[in-house]
Amino acid sequence: IRTLKTMLVQEKVIPVFSDTVTSEGFCLYQAPDRLRLDFTEPFKSSLIIDGTRVYKYEFFHESWHRLSTGNKEVLLMIMQNIGSWLKGKFQNRDVYHISGVKDEKLRIILEPKAEEFRTYIRSFELGLNSRMDGLEYITINENKDSYTRIRFYNDQINSELSGSFFQGGPQGPVPVPTW
Repeated sequence: IRTLKTMLVQEKVIPVFSDTVTSEGFCLYQAPDRLRLDFTEPFKSSLIIDGTRVYKYEFFHESWHRLSTGNKEVLLMIMQNIGSWLKGKFQNRDVYHISGVKDEKLRIILEPKAEEFRTYIRSFELGLNSRMDGLEYITINENKDSYTRIRFYNDQINSELSGSFFQGGPQGPVPVPTW
């Protein structure tokens, strides 16, 4: 996969909230190391990774505001993982215990080996789509009761993507036309 554009719905389950928090948006990927994750509803935010540069924005008071990226190394490690997963590579046995489950769908379970990593994320579950050429969802199991599930739809693989979509600046992220 050279490029990927996909719409998404994210469901966040946290025990202290009685409802599931649902957000909508899109994800862009351009090999080898560009990722953009935008949420458009019910709020607007953007996370952009361009090589080793990381940009994070939120839209409030009628304009985009750049935020601190926090732990940049963790974001870059996640980017490396996503790039590998999009290429169908799950062989990093130094980082994860890897298993597969086949029931209604094929699921790949990745459990971090490092105890420090497991304090944040217990496991990733990657659900492959029925065509077996992409992901239908990713579930990030954060702890016993909290998880985030991201469902993907309306994928476009290897279509043209402007490099400007992965650049940050003082005015915020470059707008991306819907598809």
